Amino acid sequence: WVSLKPLIQGGMAVQWRSLALNVALLGATRSANALDKEGISAAAYQLTVIFWQLGATVMLALSTTSAILVSAQAGKLKEGMSKARDVADRMLGWGLTSGIMLGILQFLTLPLLGNF
Repeated sequence: WVSLKPLIQGGMAVQWRSLALNVALLGATRSANALDKEGISAAAYQLTVIFWQLGATVMLALSTTSAILVSAQAGKLKEGMSKARDVADRMLGWGLTSGIMLGILQFLTLPLLGNF
């Protein structure tokens, strides 16, 4: 059990983060639904949430992959830390590029809002 304690603590931190995010999104959804009776605000909010979740999923996948790759390189005996920094820099570049591309995609979809 002693060896599992750090794993359980880390897992609980992730679970608390997920719970807090879900509670925040639930509160925002309730507020959007209460704005008007026709549901136009709720529909616009739902579209926004879909794009946000797409971005969050991509960034979460990149962060998880980064943690694994950087740790694997750091654990190597010869030049582990310098290679780990290189991997971290490369993954940061991927994250930045992905974030910019998702932002551009969201910006390009603004004209579609007129259809709702």
